[in-house]
Amino acid sequence: MTKRADHWLKASSHRNQGFTLIELVIVVITLAIAALGIATQSSHIFDSQDANKTLQVGLQLMNECAEQVLATSRAGGFATTPVCNQAFTGFSPPAVTTTSPYTGAACPSGSACKLVTISISPGSGGSLTPITLLLVGP
Repeated sequence: MTKRADHWLKASSHRNQGFTLIELVIVVITLAIAALGIATQSSHIFDSQDANKTLQVGLQLMNECAEQVLATSRAGGFATTPVCNQAFTGFSPPAVTTTSPYTGAACPSGSACKLVTISISPGSGGSLTPITLLLVGP
């Protein structure tokens, strides 16, 4: 073996003994930064899931109220005042607004119409898009 090859083998075996402390610290810092980014994104995902759950529950509650308004109108006739007397935990009481007589373009000619708007707000603030019903009578 030549002197140069012998020196290369010694230097190469010295390099293969493991990682230096600086290399390990750099790896740990890099992993900590990546974990911090993942944790931040996870919290945003959980907040978004809570907002979606509130939206879904609120829409379901407004749909139930709309069904009650329709049932009241069917049972009592067109002249009855639509009401929704349900209490929803975590949401404001539903507001039922009636515009009667409604004479907009959606009302068929020769018919009596009522426009019923149902709105509800989450207790945590914010608002949901109201549901609008067009009740057509004789």
